[in-house]
Amino acid sequence: MLFKPHSKTFATSLGFGYLTAMTAIDALDAQPSKTKGNVDWILVIDTSASMVGEGGTKNIFAQVKQTVSDFVNKSQIGDSITIFTFDKDTTLRSNLNINSQSEQQSANQIIQQLQATGQNTHIGKALQDALNYSIKLESRHNNANRNTSIILFTDGIEDTTGITNPVSIPSNLALINNLNRKPFVFLVSLGEKVHESQLDQFANNPALNNRGLVLRSPGAANLLQAGNRIRQAARDAVPPPPKVIAQPQIAQTNIDFGQIIPGGETVPQILQVRNNVPAKIAIQLESDGSKDISLLEPNAPISVIPNTDNDLPIRLKISDNAIAGTRALKFTLIPEIDQPNIEPRNTTFAGNVTINSRLNLSNLVIDFDKVERGQLTQIRRITIQGNDKITIKPIVEPSYSNQVSLTENLRSLDLSPNSPVEFPVQLKLDDSLKSGSQKIKIMMIEGKSDQTLASLTAKVEVLDPLWFRLLPIILPLLIFLAMLGGVWYLLNRPNDLDGYLELEDHDQSIDLARLRTKKFDLAKELRNCLEPEIISDETKVELIAVKIEGKTQILIYPKSDNVEVNGLGVFNQEILYDGDVITIDGQVKATFHAIDHPRPNISESEDEQI
Repeated sequence: MLFKPHSKTFATSLGFGYLTAMTAIDALDAQPSKTKGNVDWILVIDTSASMVGEGGTKNIFAQVKQTVSDFVNKSQIGDSITIFTFDKDTTLRSNLNINSQSEQQSANQIIQQLQATGQNTHIGKALQDALNYSIKLESRHNNANRNTSIILFTDGIEDTTGITNPVSIPSNLALINNLNRKPFVFLVSLGEKVHESQLDQFANNPALNNRGLVLRSPGAANLLQAGNRIRQAARDAVPPPPKVIAQPQIAQTNIDFGQIIPGGETVPQILQVRNNVPAKIAIQLESDGSKDISLLEPNAPISVIPNTDNDLPIRLKISDNAIAGTRALKFTLIPEIDQPNIEPRNTTFAGNVTINSRLNLSNLVIDFDKVERGQLTQIRRITIQGNDKITIKPIVEPSYSNQVSLTENLRSLDLSPNSPVEFPVQLKLDDSLKSGSQKIKIMMIEGKSDQTLASLTAKVEVLDPLWFRLLPIILPLLIFLAMLGGVWYLLNRPNDLDGYLELEDHDQSIDLARLRTKKFDLAKELRNCLEPEIISDETKVELIAVKIEGKTQILIYPKSDNVEVNGLGVFNQEILYDGDVITIDGQVKATFHAIDHPRPNISESEDEQI
């Protein structure tokens, strides 16, 4: 027969465990009743063999089927009855909308035909299918005044032995979160000796909004009375209010943070945010796979006033090693709301920031010490590192560009992001450069834009040529010596090197007379003025000035066996004559020029050979 609502009655002779369950149901009854609606009953029945006494347990299956039939018989027009059975898996047995007694009779026939022969108790899968069906029911258009009540009957603990990829009981909480209107979930535990503790944890989870309950009825004692109280609680409860969606609304969809150098901070950009409920909103930043950009402000969730435009300042920090270029940014607004029936949803928006190119130099000042006008400075090495793939052109500042230049080995540098490069710096000073302390700026220019990215200062103490500096001393001395007899002085001049060496294929020469020395390391000098690898480190050869029979002679003194003069190997000291060709390591040829050292005839040469 069709059931009509009756007045509340209270059980009086119940066991201790069941009395606790009734108290909890009374708490549900205490909710204000406004408009009673229909109920969608989802009845889930354990059909494992233990329900009929296999394994030494009590046969309670008939009582369970009777209780389920009682739910069917007392359903009202407009209710729905859905019956699932479960053991290893879940089976949908019936889903009927109650319009007359014929639907109740159909459901009862199905119930009476049920058998308990299963070997598993897969409670997690049963809950999953029941909750998924609840989600399906929620999508109906006439759902506003309806309650959904899931009632699961089982006498054992979760047993998924031999089941591939079983569904756990706790995993179903994710489905609860997907429900806009929370169902009642009554978990009836019928075991005399065992009880699945996961049922308590599931029913008490806050996700159910206090609409979950475990009822202990060992051996199905007082099961019909429990069914009456479940039915009354589900029937009288006010349907849960629909969930409110709380998602921040923003005025801007993209924020441009402009240009910034590595290591800098952006100017705060204001984001206008509006939310429909009170909330704290956190901002999360995602860059394009890089950790070079971080969120500096806000650094904590910000409280917003509902239905009002709230200004949220956003500021970014750029790391020192950030690579140059325009970066795409993604921001996520995350509302933090601690209210029932409100579902917070995130809002995303885009942004971009341009990181400018920057150079770091290991030295901002280079001291070249003292250098004569018209000469080259020593070579100094510095390290440069950039944050972009660019070509750098070092140039001398315009005010010195006609008097100071960089040597040919420093025309341009190709840089890769964050890869340090060492390069030599050498200046060539023009004869017109004024003597004294000079500070010359060397600028690092970006090859395409001609933008100055960095600069360093070269300090040089510019000296006049030595002869110019000594002229006030030498000139009176020369006059004095001329008066005493310049010829005698010329005949007895010091035994210094004279003449010069012309380097073939290298467009360079070495002025020996200018060295003002009696001994000269030719191999070392060649390594300094040519590429070092041309002359082996093992090669050693010296030029020595000596007097033989009152006449200055220039000797070549090889200390290794890779020196030739005029194509012949030299193994001891040998006199050099004007036009002799010195070959070193088979690669460098230097012609000796000295008009005061003409080659004698053959007989004289043999007499002078050492």
